[in-house]
Amino acid sequence: MKFLRTLPLLLAAILLLSTTASAWGPKTREYFCRSVITETWGEEAYAKCFVSTRIEEMCSLVDGGYRDACLNFTSMPWDMPDVVFQDTEKHHDYSMCPINGFASRWLCGDEGTAPARDKAREWFTRARNLGAGCKSLYAFCVGADYQAKRFFQPNQIMFSDPECEEHLKEKVDAAIGSAETWSERTRCSYEYWEPRAGQKMKVSENPVFIVNKNRIDTIVGGLTAEAERLATYQGGVQALNDAVGIQSTTTSTTMTASTTTVAQTTTTISPQTTTTSVSQTSTSTTVALASTTTVQPAKAPETTSVAAQAETPKKAAGSARVWIVGIVILLLAGAYAAVSSRARKQQPVTHEHAQEEPFQKPKKKRKEPTLRDIKGLGKVAEDRLRSHGIDSLKKLLEADTGEIAEETGISEERIHAWKQKAEELIGGMRTF
Repeated sequence: MKFLRTLPLLLAAILLLSTTASAWGPKTREYFCRSVITETWGEEAYAKCFVSTRIEEMCSLVDGGYRDACLNFTSMPWDMPDVVFQDTEKHHDYSMCPINGFASRWLCGDEGTAPARDKAREWFTRARNLGAGCKSLYAFCVGADYQAKRFFQPNQIMFSDPECEEHLKEKVDAAIGSAETWSERTRCSYEYWEPRAGQKMKVSENPVFIVNKNRIDTIVGGLTAEAERLATYQGGVQALNDAVGIQSTTTSTTMTASTTTVAQTTTTISPQTTTTSVSQTSTSTTVALASTTTVQPAKAPETTSVAAQAETPKKAAGSARVWIVGIVILLLAGAYAAVSSRARKQQPVTHEHAQEEPFQKPKKKRKEPTLRDIKGLGKVAEDRLRSHGIDSLKKLLEADTGEIAEETGISEERIHAWKQKAEELIGGMRTF
């Protein structure tokens, strides 16, 4: 009976594997989630949350039949759109058409139609509402899968070449995660009917789709920025660590202050001198203060002898002579100072002025030109260039025109014209 209950799910999975909509392969989908989670929240957060023992918690994101499918297939969050939802309709984004020229009118849909983008935003919002914890990361990775599907080029057109697209997915899956630079390419074929002179003609378009390490890194970078916004909204990485029980390692170290002031106090206690040393530190660290005090008891006063009394007048006379000599020295010093002052007043006064530097008006810094400053390069073309790693005028000039055209589907004539305008913009920046 249990087998009969799970049979519909097994048949659905077999059907899914045979008619999978164009999307990234399973290894690539996992790579997107794992890379972003570890980069934002750390390896330990990923290891604690994304394990099969928490499958109940993962599947609690969905209800009804979806929940049963999730539990039976032990679906991780990045597989839910394909395995659990069997979503073949919301993988597309027609705001970024990879086809250039007149054919884009027939192969690409309405630029305002981007269901993959809308689903990604829906799951990102849900991740925020779930608060800090593993469930928020699960919801984020579902949204990240939809977001990444937007940049799979076949998902940006209305037609499909399943064999070609499956071939590209498998090649990317085999290369994903490699530290070496890699690039995979395949040529797909799309046929459509085009009205010409009142008749419909069957036309074939054969674009080349290229996926390379730089393109994957760009997608991961965009997802990481989204994850950082989520972490900030939820109170930072530490809030999630506290929620899932990740303990931070704190090392306590007792340090001696680098600056120590030592004061010496000398106290006269008859008949010896006692020195007390006290160390004071300028930090709040607890430091043991070493204090050594030696005190000798004072001796009882002795009876003054007659000889000592006879010496008293002589000492008084000596003290008087010392005072007289001191007063004379002070008078002589004052007279010398007065003479010197008059001599300085009689000398001609000269004034030396430091040479003043002429005032220079600060140069106004000019904003560095970007791709958007190129006239004739629209938002759609800019997004396509950026998806291939060309996000500045410098990179546009350095890249080969033919390779850009082949990767983006934009004509070489347009790219050449953009390069000329880029050179003019950069040249104007240098002569400013």
